[in-house]
Amino acid sequence: MGTKIKPVKCPNCGSGLHTQLDAKRYLCQNCGTEYYIDDDDININVNHHHEYSYRCPQSNSSSSFSDRFAWIFYICFVVGFLLFMTLTCTNSTDSMFSSDKDSVKVSDNYDAIVPMLHKGKPCFFYICRRDFGYNSNYTDGIYYGFRDANTGAVLTDKLLVSEEEAERQDRMDIYRGNLAYFHQAKRWYLAVPNRYIFEIDPDALSMTETGKKFFSGKPALSSGISMIDMLDDRFGEGFKVTNNLAVTYYFFPATGRLYTEDAFSYASKLPPAELNGEIRDSVCYRLEKENANSRTDAGGKYRLCRLKIKFHLGDPQNIFIPLTNGRQYYDEGERIIDVQPVSDWFPAFNAKVIYQDNQYVLIVYHPNISDNAPTVFQLWNTRGNVIWTQSPDTRIKVDEAIRDKQKIWLRGVKEIKNKGDENYCYSLDLQKGSWKCHYKFPDDYSITK
Repeated sequence: MGTKIKPVKCPNCGSGLHTQLDAKRYLCQNCGTEYYIDDDDININVNHHHEYSYRCPQSNSSSSFSDRFAWIFYICFVVGFLLFMTLTCTNSTDSMFSSDKDSVKVSDNYDAIVPMLHKGKPCFFYICRRDFGYNSNYTDGIYYGFRDANTGAVLTDKLLVSEEEAERQDRMDIYRGNLAYFHQAKRWYLAVPNRYIFEIDPDALSMTETGKKFFSGKPALSSGISMIDMLDDRFGEGFKVTNNLAVTYYFFPATGRLYTEDAFSYASKLPPAELNGEIRDSVCYRLEKENANSRTDAGGKYRLCRLKIKFHLGDPQNIFIPLTNGRQYYDEGERIIDVQPVSDWFPAFNAKVIYQDNQYVLIVYHPNISDNAPTVFQLWNTRGNVIWTQSPDTRIKVDEAIRDKQKIWLRGVKEIKNKGDENYCYSLDLQKGSWKCHYKFPDDYSITK
């Protein structure tokens, strides 16, 4: 009887894929079933012993699943880590450099901060040199503006001249200028030494160059202006002007008159009887001082004095009133009518009047000569009585003040070693002298692009 050859298949799954373990035993590669052939009846008998640890397909499937899970976990971890780092870096970058992206850093160096009245309300006029760093979208230069005294809000802020243009205009050195209120002309003026006169109008919130208007139609100045400066107030409310031919004149805005040097000298010495009626009596207050010794001019004792003077209306005068150690003064034109003390002597150093009107006189001084001496404010009435004395907890420098119905407003400068000066808005209650710091005038800040 011949042998009929049949394919050996797994009795469990029917797969023909197998591994021969010996002459009669096989291992299914598909399901891992071990089986053998019985020669007598050609039966296939099954041995259900599974070697899962020995190259069985189930074990391979589990390993493959684990590998896939590991790769999925690894990929998710890497993606999550990268996403986390991206968000973290983005947030960090935004917090560190958001000002560079969304705003511009600005630096203001103030040349003047002066209290004025805008339609009867106190404000501060400022002029500064502004630097926008390396941002080419903004113009470095000289800016001016007005800030509300109460709130600190900017009423207006404008470019006066760019840095590049200022360089071309013989270096417009605003910091060397003189700014003053001319009572006769009822105007604020700023004289920049090279050749500029600006009129400052706090009601209109404007600053305009007015020298060309002043000098138009004046042949003596047709050659051009080489130098302008403001006169000391003892010579009157005017300007010293030198033309391009090196000839000097004196100009007075209240009358529009231009004087030669000889005419100015002659007019400033005219007695009141020869002033052609262009005079008026005026009252002002000055501090008379006595220096503590010959080695100091900072005083030691002061008293308040009332001066009655005849002013040549908006024209030349020549009055020098130092009122130091014996009330010495120079008055060749006989303009001084009377000088009378209205207070007793009081101890003080570096005292000065920073505000006066027909009701009040505000003085500021140091109680001793020490560099660390505090600043003292004292309000007097015009009869020479002290209304209040106030000393803040810091030493500040003050030049001018203005008042409304309730408060006296002033700009105070804190001089800080190894740093620039800091400018603050302060007020003093008119009735009680209560002291308040309202805000700091910004010097380094950022603006939105």
